[in-house]
Amino acid sequence: MDFKEFKELFDSDKHALSDLIKEGEIPFDLCLEANGRMVLPKLLLVSMLVHPDCDKIFFKLNYYNIIMKAGTVARHSILPFAKALRFLECIQVVVSSDEPTVESIMDAYQTGNARESFLLLIKNPYIPVELKNKLFDVTGDESLLSTEAKDIFIF
Repeated sequence: MDFKEFKELFDSDKHALSDLIKEGEIPFDLCLEANGRMVLPKLLLVSMLVHPDCDKIFFKLNYYNIIMKAGTVARHSILPFAKALRFLECIQVVVSSDEPTVESIMDAYQTGNARESFLLLIKNPYIPVELKNKLFDVTGDESLLSTEAKDIFIF
């Protein structure tokens, strides 16, 4: 797909285009090009954050701007699915922690400033295992455990 085809699909069916972006069927570089050449609606900006190839730089620079434009309901479309959240730097942006460390992110959890975001983050299969383990220690939410760890608890 090239920019012309992107634009044609944009003009005819933004929802289909959004689905293709989320699924990674449209190269992330082409999405970036389109974002630079035209004004993309909130729907497509949210989809770009969920794109499998969304890098941490794009995510960090755009997450809050997109949330501000699309509203907090967009968190429900981003946080459980965004592969970029495998990077602690991206999670730091989401929860507004002081540093991109598990300890600092857990401090943000303890203060309760981002509880809704944490409830959505724990559904994301890409968040780092060490963060999942710490969140499990605090919440007791078994969905955070790896399959191997769950097998140990089942006798």
